[in-house]
Amino acid sequence: MHRLILLVILICSFTVLVGQTSSLYKKDLGCYTFEMFDSNLFTFRVSPTDSNSVSLHFVDELNLDSETIVIPSKVTCNSKTYTVKYTDIDALSFKREVILPNTIEKIGIDPRKEYKLLVYCINSSEIKHLYSYEKPFKLTLPKSVSYINHNLLSYGSLNEFSVDSANPFFCSIDGVLYNRDTTKLICFPNRKKKAPIFPIKLRNIGAHAFKGNRYLSKITLPNSIDSIGDRAFCSCDNLRKVNIPNSVRYFGEGVFYNSKSIKSIELPNSINGISSRLFSDCSSLSKVELPKNIKIISSCAFENCTNLKKIVLPDSLRVIDSQAFRYCKNLKQIIIPDSLIFIGESAFSDCDKLDYIQLPKRFVDIPKEWYSLARMKHRSIYGKGIDRAVVFLSSSPPKNERKLISEWYKDLIYVPKGCDKQYVEYYKTNYEIDKANRIRVIGEK
Repeated sequence: MHRLILLVILICSFTVLVGQTSSLYKKDLGCYTFEMFDSNLFTFRVSPTDSNSVSLHFVDELNLDSETIVIPSKVTCNSKTYTVKYTDIDALSFKREVILPNTIEKIGIDPRKEYKLLVYCINSSEIKHLYSYEKPFKLTLPKSVSYINHNLLSYGSLNEFSVDSANPFFCSIDGVLYNRDTTKLICFPNRKKKAPIFPIKLRNIGAHAFKGNRYLSKITLPNSIDSIGDRAFCSCDNLRKVNIPNSVRYFGEGVFYNSKSIKSIELPNSINGISSRLFSDCSSLSKVELPKNIKIISSCAFENCTNLKKIVLPDSLRVIDSQAFRYCKNLKQIIIPDSLIFIGESAFSDCDKLDYIQLPKRFVDIPKEWYSLARMKHRSIYGKGIDRAVVFLSSSPPKNERKLISEWYKDLIYVPKGCDKQYVEYYKTNYEIDKANRIRVIGEK
């Protein structure tokens, strides 16, 4: 009898110990607190919208012996069984093959936004952590996956996708992720070295599709492509040449942002504008062929293109938006066409070597304080042979005007038509008669 009681006690003790290997605890993730629990090498987060499901939050990879990580479909905590439906932001940043269960529905989510798309969510320390994984890995997507925030994978060492043939949302061709009907390229693994053979039906290069690829040096897009999503080719360190067909009608924001090896590019005549940050931080870019019918160069389009020395603006151009050419430190000359009606604030600021600019004859809209051309010391304006000049495009002198005009040179001061009297009165009021006598109207002798 005593032995039986002892056996029951041991069994009960063992059951309690097993049950206590996973217990709920609260953890603060940013602005919200979530219920978490540990199970073997995995940490899970209880879904805030579905109390019966969990998200894979962390994998203790350091204590994992296998070269393959198999994520369970169900886990138990405090006698309650949960279905694994999601993965958190960086839960898949591994250096091994990852096999997901058929219960997974969404990959790469932000718990604070309850599974909404998160684009720029990784801070600098996390980026360093993810980049430390040097061994490429393969990601297998089961048939249940309907959403993947592939932007997160650009920070890891992904070299291949594999998709269950029964998945109704995705497919993979040669390790590249597409939507099911292959009309959209969703993600080209950042560790993949071989350029893709594009499917015949392909029409769209998705946002962040090639982001962070370190190996591709040349890409030729097929004539079937009509749009390229935001930052599709950003931070492609080795990319030197991209051949773009005339079928492309749309570029998203920052398509080539921070791709520092691109030296020249010819844009198709099928587009009518340069999107925001299209070439921002492309430090090797020295030559760009702009389409003949573009109407706008959007904000920061060429910002920090430090090797850009010359660019020809077409006669169709109507708008140069703010900071469009900011920090183009080697840009030497700009001829702005007469078609232009607006120049945004700081469009040419910090262009240290810009020594010639030909201005249009009229402006419809000029910001109140516009410093883009405030200190342009040209050899000539309209080729009239003027030795030195300072150009203001604001209707009245900017606040820091005294810092912009040298006291040691007899700079001519060019101002917009109809504003010359205001500038003359300003200088006379401040007892700077010499400057008042140097005022000229833009476009006049």
